[in-house]
Amino acid sequence: MALVLKDRVKVRTRTLGTGTLTLENVVDGFQSFSTIGNGNETYFGIIDQVGNWEISRGTYTAIGNTLSRTIVVASSNNNQLVDFEEGSKNVFCTFPASLAQTNFTNAGYGVGNFSFNGSILDTANSTPITVAKSTTVQGNLTVTGTVSGSGDYLGNATTATTLKNARTINGVSFNGSSNIIVTADASTLSGSVLKSSVTTSSLTSVGTITSGTWSSTFGAVSGANLTNLTAANLAGTINNTVLGNSVLYVGTTSIALNRSPQSQTLTGVGIDGNAVTATRLQTARNINGVSFNGAVDITVTAAAGTVTGGTLASNVLASSLTSVGTLTALTVNNVVRRNVPLFSRKHASSQLIGNALPFRVEFDTVAESVFDTGLAYNSTSNPGRITNNTAETRVYTVSFTVNFDTNSSGYRSAWIEKNGVKLVQDQRQAVNGDHTLITISTSVVLAATDYIEVYAYQTSGVNLSIGTAPFSGNYINITWI
Repeated sequence: MALVLKDRVKVRTRTLGTGTLTLENVVDGFQSFSTIGNGNETYFGIIDQVGNWEISRGTYTAIGNTLSRTIVVASSNNNQLVDFEEGSKNVFCTFPASLAQTNFTNAGYGVGNFSFNGSILDTANSTPITVAKSTTVQGNLTVTGTVSGSGDYLGNATTATTLKNARTINGVSFNGSSNIIVTADASTLSGSVLKSSVTTSSLTSVGTITSGTWSSTFGAVSGANLTNLTAANLAGTINNTVLGNSVLYVGTTSIALNRSPQSQTLTGVGIDGNAVTATRLQTARNINGVSFNGAVDITVTAAAGTVTGGTLASNVLASSLTSVGTLTALTVNNVVRRNVPLFSRKHASSQLIGNALPFRVEFDTVAESVFDTGLAYNSTSNPGRITNNTAETRVYTVSFTVNFDTNSSGYRSAWIEKNGVKLVQDQRQAVNGDHTLITISTSVVLAATDYIEVYAYQTSGVNLSIGTAPFSGNYINITWI
């Protein structure tokens, strides 16, 4: 966002109050505020038809063609925002006189004392120009002559001359234009830590050395505490002037390290802290009959008497358990057959049947007392329908017998349906002077809410008979397997 001033900019507005101006048509002979540029600031004046006026600074916005009234420079309302009333007002670009600077000390007064000649600021009588107030130059300022003054100069012009001539630091040239690396003189080192890059030194004494590698012969040790020697740093030959006649203690056991011959080689010596406890498995022991000497992992089968808790491991496949507690869930991979009658019914009286039309056979009487059948018999809306009312899928064996009335002509047929789809059927010719008897047995899978029904059909006749012994009527028996 920049401050922009333009000549001959004037438009009209009908904005009321003290808010942002909505600019309208351009006054003849002038140009619009769009020349200021979207988002830029400018100084402008407002005057209405009764003489109210305001000089302000604000921002022009192209979208909506508006002009904000951010700063009031002067106004007829005691230099505050003017609350304009209805009516047309003129809005025009201007530059406040209070902000104009025409006084240059020592150059005289008035506009005639200096002038701009193209891009050159000059005075009428070649008198030097003195700037009496703080001045900011936006952009580069090029001076071809001498600049003199009695005040302070801001910036680093004076201090920059310090490095006008390059200096050396420990022999390395430095003029301030880039970083340098200076190698410190040995006599200037201080503190207690040497950098890793320091490889040679004439130090005559050091503090405690916690780690390091001796690259050549290790001289005589005076007053050293060699308590942390391991096989790794004892590999090789120990010089006889270092070891001498010594005694090494492992636990409470002393081991003589005598200098005979004059040098000794200790290689491959591994002494850890579990020598005493390791002897406990010198002889292998049995764990539940499995030999264990600590060399490898083993798998131990727990004795039956040691199994505790309420959960068996998932890899227990066989058991001689004779009883269990309450089973809250059980998955059986092999078929468990109950093979007990669950549902036995019969039809106790004759049942009318139309010729050549399928007829659902009813079994209206429970023939046996059974245990938890899981089957429901419908005798009202769908007489003869038998439904699995459990929440599980079961496999049943269904056996039924149907007796037709005595008739010597035509044929008789009976079948079983599951969910309205025929599964198995049997058909017989009529037997002269006797009841036609049809018996069917089949296996059927019933999911929850699945149902079965028995149907009969004949070409002639009127009844399904109650039959004679040993059948004693139309009979159905269902076993859950």
